[in-house]
Amino acid sequence: MSSPQSLVPSSPLSSPHSPVLSSLLSPKPPLPRLDTSDESSIQLILAHTHIRRMPESKEATTSHPVLSRPPRLSGGKITPVVLRAFEIQIENYFLNAKEAIAETDKVTRLLGCFEGPLVNQWISQNRTRLRGLTFSAFITEFRKRWLPKTWEQDFLRQIMRARLDPRRSSFEDWSTEVQIINDALTGTTSFLTEDQMRRQLESNIDEDLRWLLRKGKVNAVTDFAEWLEAVSEIDHDRQIDLQIERKQVADFIQEKTRAGTLVV
Repeated sequence: MSSPQSLVPSSPLSSPHSPVLSSLLSPKPPLPRLDTSDESSIQLILAHTHIRRMPESKEATTSHPVLSRPPRLSGGKITPVVLRAFEIQIENYFLNAKEAIAETDKVTRLLGCFEGPLVNQWISQNRTRLRGLTFSAFITEFRKRWLPKTWEQDFLRQIMRARLDPRRSSFEDWSTEVQIINDALTGTTSFLTEDQMRRQLESNIDEDLRWLLRKGKVNAVTDFAEWLEAVSEIDHDRQIDLQIERKQVADFIQEKTRAGTLVV
């Protein structure tokens, strides 16, 4: 009678003479080494290392330490907010340059402010045409080339949908964020004027704050900056009251929990 092991069909890999197993167990020949004394080999190594270490994606940043000199826009992803900050810095440079800069020379002066290789490639390929643009026309074309196609609609949608939640943010912080988004829309048809921005903020505050503003007759304030300050003061007092209420509730729950009388 055959043993149990003899009933198991043999596998080609189970045989010590299997060509597949022999190929797996046989020692592999060493990989050829590059001669580092050969300049072409060194270049190959550097190129291979460069390919393996691609630069990380990051947002561009802008800096302007000296007002009388052009600012710098670093390489990286260009966002509408950063581009707007860079635009303001360029305008400050034009005002503070040691020598007056003619309107026809402004774009020429700013073409050397960019550090991103792709931006510089675009400038190199379009330099003659770009130099003939006004500063505002250049900014418009720069936005069209380097910002997402729907950025303007996306930013306006953020403004329309931004609603104040007093549990998560104060009016001052919330309204500042909304105004920064709107500032990036400067020069576009989506930009909100001060009157439009006030109406938008008023429509998106919570009902409790809206009631407090009516009670404090803040709606009678016409100046936008003064209105922002008045609303912030009322909301600040409201935030203190909310903190006191939250602490009282927390103390109550803690006391009932210790006494074992908390009913959920």
